[in-house]
Amino acid sequence: MIFTKFYYKITVFLFNFFVLTVKGKEYENRTYAGKEISIYSSPYTVFLTPIGCTGALIHEEWILSAGHCFLGQDISELYAALGASDSKKARYYIKVDTIFFNPHFREVKTLSDLALLARYDMALVKLIRPITLARDVQILELETQYWPNQRRLCKLAGYGINTFSDTKLRSSQFYLSTNCGCVTNYNILCADAFGGGDSPCYGDSGGIVVCDGKGTAITSRGIPHIYCTDKSAAAKELRGQVCGQTNFYYVFTHIRSNFFWLKNFLTKNGASKLTNNCLQFYLILIGLQMGFLLTGLTYLNG
Repeated sequence: MIFTKFYYKITVFLFNFFVLTVKGKEYENRTYAGKEISIYSSPYTVFLTPIGCTGALIHEEWILSAGHCFLGQDISELYAALGASDSKKARYYIKVDTIFFNPHFREVKTLSDLALLARYDMALVKLIRPITLARDVQILELETQYWPNQRRLCKLAGYGINTFSDTKLRSSQFYLSTNCGCVTNYNILCADAFGGGDSPCYGDSGGIVVCDGKGTAITSRGIPHIYCTDKSAAAKELRGQVCGQTNFYYVFTHIRSNFFWLKNFLTKNGASKLTNNCLQFYLILIGLQMGFLLTGLTYLNG
């Protein structure tokens, strides 16, 4: 019985900690085997310690990351490391106050859940106090546009395990699309494996994919190609090497598809200073509401 529980916990841990890996043609332009970058190139990137996930600053008091990073974790000693070109040498360490999960997010318990729950693999991390912005600590603007009917060249920065065995911030470039084999859902984006022996790895999970300068998706998990036809075989592949493989789909939680929950939650919790695009979006909503109100008053007044 104890062994069964232990095996279950290990299996769930592996499911929940699998980072989304992205592949590309140029070996030196990836995260797992990729080039080291300065935090000045990606000043919104945050390392969450000691759980070892990546995230992005989207407000002076809020970080966006993956929900699976925090399952079963004791957050009483959780800190956000900001302004760090090396995860062990951050400029700021701020204690985390609270974690808020997307209400639709659930723990992965079966292989069938693996792709399904990537739709909502999102969590908001509230800091105990606001961070002071600086050159190496900036807010990432989130994309509010719908995904186009084509793939896009995007990038991802993270502090994950890499072939250089260091703790440096590294970056990937890859093509992101909705072509995810049997995993079809408008909440999910993916990158197929193109070879080159590279991918993000453990620790890059929760990192925000940036397309055209805006936060677009959250690093969720890797799913073997064979998952679509043989889930038992997929389970075996998941127990093996995940990083740097070529036979995986790598899925991301699309931020725009979860936009209303994200923005409504932040607004209700005092995060009123959002991006210009978000402000314009809300002004449009307010304008529409005022228009309906005025139309109703005109109708009532004859």
